[in-house]
Amino acid sequence: MLTRTLNPASLRPTPESVVDCLNPDAQLDDGSLDPDIVVNLLGVTYTYEGEAAPVLRNISLTVNRGDFVLILGPSGCGKSTLLHLLNGSVPHILNGKLEGTAVICGKIVADTKVADFATDVGMVFQDPDAQIINTRVRDEVCFALENLCRRAEEILICQKQALDYVGLSGFGDHSIFELSGGQKQRVSIAAVLASRPRLLVLDEPTANLDPAGMAEVFAVLARLNREYGTTIVMVEHRVDELADKVSRVVMMDQGAIVFDGSPRAAFAARRVLHSGDADVVPAASWFPQVSELAIDLAAASQRELPSDQVPLCVEEAADLCAAWVIPAEAIVVSARPVVRSRKPLLSAFWWVSTRHPPTQYTSEERISQGSEPARSRPISAMYFRIPTISS
Repeated sequence: MLTRTLNPASLRPTPESVVDCLNPDAQLDDGSLDPDIVVNLLGVTYTYEGEAAPVLRNISLTVNRGDFVLILGPSGCGKSTLLHLLNGSVPHILNGKLEGTAVICGKIVADTKVADFATDVGMVFQDPDAQIINTRVRDEVCFALENLCRRAEEILICQKQALDYVGLSGFGDHSIFELSGGQKQRVSIAAVLASRPRLLVLDEPTANLDPAGMAEVFAVLARLNREYGTTIVMVEHRVDELADKVSRVVMMDQGAIVFDGSPRAAFAARRVLHSGDADVVPAASWFPQVSELAIDLAAASQRELPSDQVPLCVEEAADLCAAWVIPAEAIVVSARPVVRSRKPLLSAFWWVSTRHPPTQYTSEERISQGSEPARSRPISAMYFRIPTISS
């Protein structure tokens, strides 16, 4: 066995992984001697006890140090089971039959107890209230370190840095009950980071959060991965604010991996997946809206959309639309305005790109009626009317 002992005195932020470089218990077992490979799955099939059909089917997946992997898929496709495999809960707690090779942080899952993954893999779940067990922020962050019998001075330094990492400096004495949902989830992440695991695993961490709390959590995860090289594997369905932050996208369907690649390649085409009861579910349900917009505009303007140009955020979509022009032969479709009997509460235009207003062109209606000759126009000049709401 190869053991790597690190100096716990060097407890300050570094450009390296905040969940790897500071762990004095970090070890590499004989399952894999490559410290850059954090997850190594080869032909993994798993069947729960008492079930006839496997929930994971021939899964092969490699996650390298510093990767930010987003796992997508419909309900019942095996996403959560795959995450539980990463910390040994599968098969040691959630009993069943494991086939194939699974090596996590250099340790063979089938031969390693769940407790032995405590300092290697940190997990954050959907509901922070179900994961937090203390009433004060500092006590929650220190809890795991106290159970690992770390020195008191080391515990205090680690908990302070963990709170700094998630943007909660000075919150140590706050009551958990005073925090918002987003702040509670950031405390859960800090409590995991305090023990310095090599791998951070999250199972829909924003499922119970409002948009503000979701933005807080995503910003923390992006910063951890970007600035400290934290290795992250996450299941999440809210991809609009996340697509441009991850380095890889893995799509699952009926227990198997059907796509593994870059985010742009993942969202360059629509796919059809299946839910747990075999109903067909469009994978576009988890596509960023800007990617779907680009696909539709490419089809409407009769042009090809290369996968490396698929936008992942609003800014990229605006730049892409500004660079495109609509060919003269493209069909312009214009919906006629709806006459309302009462004054609408809301009427607005949403521009594809506010930075390039179509001041030099007439309206779509005049062009379609032939009052002005059709000509090539920037796609950013197109606009869409938000339906009005009657009072």
